[in-house]
Amino acid sequence: MDSPALPVISRWILPTLLISLALLLSCTEKTAAPATHQVFKRQAWRMFEKMQDLAAPAFEAAHPANAMDRSIQRFLTEAATDPPVGFTVAVLDDRMRFLAGRIFETSGDSRTYPSNLDDYRYLKDEFSGIETGAIVQNILYHPTGSLYVLSQAVLKDKQVRGFIFIAFHGKEFEEKWGFSEAAFRGIDFSQTNG
Repeated sequence: MDSPALPVISRWILPTLLISLALLLSCTEKTAAPATHQVFKRQAWRMFEKMQDLAAPAFEAAHPANAMDRSIQRFLTEAATDPPVGFTVAVLDDRMRFLAGRIFETSGDSRTYPSNLDDYRYLKDEFSGIETGAIVQNILYHPTGSLYVLSQAVLKDKQVRGFIFIAFHGKEFEEKWGFSEAAFRGIDFSQTNG
């Protein structure tokens, strides 16, 4: 004998399961992205700590630009992101003049960054608060695409010695790290513990 309640119940099982599955998948996506972003944040902190250690003595050298280029080359041999992603490192002096820069390719090769400017003071407006020593991020746009840029001042006795900029190429960065522009701008680098 068939129960009239059974067809009514079975009509609701499939939609309920599908809705539950959709909710589960949407929650999984939302929790996975922030975990990836936290990994990036920790890697960014390590990159700046290492570059700070290498840059500080280069500012004191007789030829700071040459010393800085050697420091950046050393940094690039030790720096790695996971997943691997290409990036550019540039160091400016305390008056925002270009000292040295290199482009790091995912293949592990690097080449000199061809700076077309001597004066980068306009970046102070793009990276508000950079003089404090905090890591400051922004996205810069140019005709060939966007750059996801992190910056930090090099301080000695609370005085600015110079500035480090690490720039990631937009599309590659978005694909490998899963960042949107809003998510990148929303990272709080004031705390190192993720």
